[in-house]
Amino acid sequence: MRRKPLLNADIMIDDKLTNFGEHVREKLLFTAYHNKNLDENQLKKQGITRVNSWFEIADLLL
Repeated sequence: MRRKPLLNADIMIDDKLTNFGEHVREKLLFTAYHNKNLDENQLKKQGITRVNSWFEIADLLL
């Protein structure tokens, strides 16, 4: 899907900040080469949780 910010979802997992829309309750940023240097404090201010593996996602959501 190209226009992910239009989605209205409870949880979104993505590796790109620009894909998170305003109407997402829980935003999980999957660590990737292009986002590994983003400031963790800035992510927290935006309500974004960084995850490094599908195991971490399972721990958060299950």
